[in-house]
Amino acid sequence: MSKSAAAVFPLSVILIDFLKHRNWDRQAIIDKIPFFALSIIFGILAIKSQNATESIAGFETFTLYQRFMFASFGAIIYPLKFLIPNELTCYHPYPHLVDNGTRLPYIWYAFPAIFALVLCLILWTIKKARWVIFGFGFYLVNVVLVLQFVSVGSAIYAERYSYVAYIGLAFLVAKGLVWLADNYKNYATITYSIFGALAIVLCCITFNQNKTWKNPESLWDKFTEVYPKDPYGMVKVAEYYMRFDDHEKTLGQFKKTADKFPGHARSYAGMGNMYGKMGKYQEAINSFNLAEKVAQQTKTGVAELYPNRAITYSIMKQYEKAFPDYEKAIKADPKNYRIRVNRAFAFLDNGNYPEAIEEYSFVLQFEPNNPNHYFFRGIAYQNTQQFEKALSDYSTNINLNPKNPNTYHNRGICYEQLKQYKLALQDILTAQKLGKPENQLYINKLTQLANY
Repeated sequence: MSKSAAAVFPLSVILIDFLKHRNWDRQAIIDKIPFFALSIIFGILAIKSQNATESIAGFETFTLYQRFMFASFGAIIYPLKFLIPNELTCYHPYPHLVDNGTRLPYIWYAFPAIFALVLCLILWTIKKARWVIFGFGFYLVNVVLVLQFVSVGSAIYAERYSYVAYIGLAFLVAKGLVWLADNYKNYATITYSIFGALAIVLCCITFNQNKTWKNPESLWDKFTEVYPKDPYGMVKVAEYYMRFDDHEKTLGQFKKTADKFPGHARSYAGMGNMYGKMGKYQEAINSFNLAEKVAQQTKTGVAELYPNRAITYSIMKQYEKAFPDYEKAIKADPKNYRIRVNRAFAFLDNGNYPEAIEEYSFVLQFEPNNPNHYFFRGIAYQNTQQFEKALSDYSTNINLNPKNPNTYHNRGICYEQLKQYKLALQDILTAQKLGKPENQLYINKLTQLANY
């Protein structure tokens, strides 16, 4: 059971008491205390898990009435999907705003009124058919936390959220079937035949829907079939190809997406990534530039644009263009320290040693056991004549990764600069033993100095 379903479980128990006409006495309250205690615990866990992944949108993202629209839409769409399970897909995005992003389509403004009318009709049956209140109430309490009044994630609804809630709707259908059979006995055979045929149809739909889950490609192709005007599914297919390092196929998918959705900056950025992995750096830059242009025109952000273009410029040794992109990337995503790792190496490679030292010192706060950071910072210290600090970093690197011959070589040179010739000779010989070609004249020189 999911955390959200567990959180509302006590309300389901109360509804069962309501259906069974159980008196709300002291013992009934005591029976519910353990369930409410667990409900609070699971509720806190659910909130923490969503906050940890930053899935909960700020309350200022949508207006209060828009949130009522989303919640009302969800409360209506799930029963409709229960009765008519068409256009099923793994992801249902939020509707796009119209009129330059100022409002939702007009149909959305009707959903709160429609839901209020349905709710009034349900409540009207409270004295006539208690089972109707129970069935709809069971559905509602088990779906209420995923109705996106508090927006969690990027999907406005998802069929997988409704499994427990559908028990309430299934109860209504079963109870309604029994009621029809009892009150219209002459039509009992027809009634059961119709529901039997419907059950067979639903089984066929279920069997066919299973094919959608064959692999991510079929899964997201189904999404594109349901939402042909949304590029998200095509991009996810490209990312699926990317997992297999099939650069040509991935590039082709991103091109296909860009051709169909020329205003989708992410597609051009994806093309840039693929060109970069294929070693076609100028084509990568051209694609990144196009992604930036489209993003500015459509006022959308592309998270990987600036860091990946910065890396590409760094590979091309065009650091005067790379560093401004690193700045933009860090400003856009200050918590992503991996951007700082790449910039640190760019500083080092460009000879900006003080900046490289500062940057590697920063990233070591997040990866204190990464030997590469100590090695590269050691190089920066060594090139700024800070040999003692370089020795310290090289020694830490060796403790973490004792099989790197380059570290022994560099530390040997630092020992030589500090006139510790025996230690220098020892490190150079160790580097040679680990496979690094060493100049024999240099070894002879250190041997003479060590024995002096």
